Amino acid sequence: MLRIKLHPEKMARALGLGMIVLAILHLIACLPLFFMDRSYPLGLLSMDGEQNIPTMFSVALLWLCALFAGCIAVAEESGGRLRRLQWGVLAVVFLFAGVDEFTEMHERLTEPLRNALNAGGLFYFAWVVPYVFFALLFTAMYFRFFMRLPGDTRKFVVLAVILYVGGSIGMEMIGGAWVQLHGKDWAYYLLVMVEEMMEMAGSIAFIYAFANHVDKHLPGFSLRITSS
Repeated sequence: MLRIKLHPEKMARALGLGMIVLAILHLIACLPLFFMDRSYPLGLLSMDGEQNIPTMFSVALLWLCALFAGCIAVAEESGGRLRRLQWGVLAVVFLFAGVDEFTEMHERLTEPLRNALNAGGLFYFAWVVPYVFFALLFTAMYFRFFMRLPGDTRKFVVLAVILYVGGSIGMEMIGGAWVQLHGKDWAYYLLVMVEEMMEMAGSIAFIYAFANHVDKHLPGFSLRITSS
């Protein structure tokens, strides 16, 4: 039997280093925009690409969030069944977010919603409209849940929400307005880098918050791998 000791700080630093490496690779992927007369960066390394290295890293982060939330749902002793259910739903939300990130489901909503709403400017990438509504609804539903979290957990969860939502929705809206005015130029791909780094940083903050919650507030819980 192998017991796994969580080290939230080391985990966050390692994941943060991975994020920085991916940002550097994104900049390298954008070099052809300047030197090879291309209109788009190298897809395998670009943070604007689909089902590539940065995408897989983002998906892994979200699913790691889902794993920790699910573990807390199983191990949580305070708050009874409702509390465990709320953690379980949170795990499902992160699981869906990872699937959405990998399949780019939200991107498929952009054109039909843009046409239906005659959207432009900050809502040029029109998929943000239903996602903003969902984010506000989810925040309202989970406000009391978040307020009842231990202070250290709540602090990092709030930071994670600001980073992730600010990147995935806020920077996406700015990027959409820029594309409508200027197209996908080099500045757009810099905005993409900021957006994706904010999303990744938000996911890492969630992972740290959840791992730290397990480490400090669920002392009887441990991850174990057995051979039988």
